[in-house]
Amino acid sequence: MRLRHLPLVALLLVTAAVPAHALNWSLGANLGLSLVMADDSDNDLTAFAWPANVLPGLRVGFHGDDPRHEFYLDNSYALSDGDGFSTHSFGLTANYQHNFATRERVGVFLTGGLGLVNQGIEVGAVDVSAMAPILGVGVGLRHRMGNGHGILRGELRFDFRDEGDDDGVLVFDDATIVSIKLGFDFWDR
Repeated sequence: MRLRHLPLVALLLVTAAVPAHALNWSLGANLGLSLVMADDSDNDLTAFAWPANVLPGLRVGFHGDDPRHEFYLDNSYALSDGDGFSTHSFGLTANYQHNFATRERVGVFLTGGLGLVNQGIEVGAVDVSAMAPILGVGVGLRHRMGNGHGILRGELRFDFRDEGDDDGVLVFDDATIVSIKLGFDFWDR
């Protein structure tokens, strides 16, 4: 199963979904450390990335009249291609974030989301790719910048990814992913 053009299609759908004047939009990224603990094997992975998570990514957020209720899409794409060897990873999650009301610049938030992860590898004649669901929850602190157009975030997140196989060939194990993220969002308010 080849889905190499899926990131471009997802980005086009995200940008065309709602007119820009209807909501307050944000664009951001994360810096972080992730621990991927495979549930059924000893294939654990520690990843440090800029932007964060197991896959590098971009965050597109929006909220309506009440800024306590924020929605965002985290999307990511990574491709490594060499002589006779290539890997790809794509992820897209839709998330809800509840920002607890405060008059202070620093506040607490809770977040949760659901999405899909696609990963694959091609080595010589072997070409496997799989897609699986991912579910995550997190808690964090956010700091509003003085001009109101920027937010700094710190988050502890737990994601649960199902295993992925390609016609019986295991591409990746089911795993629990624990992440510590530091991020920023630029808001168009």
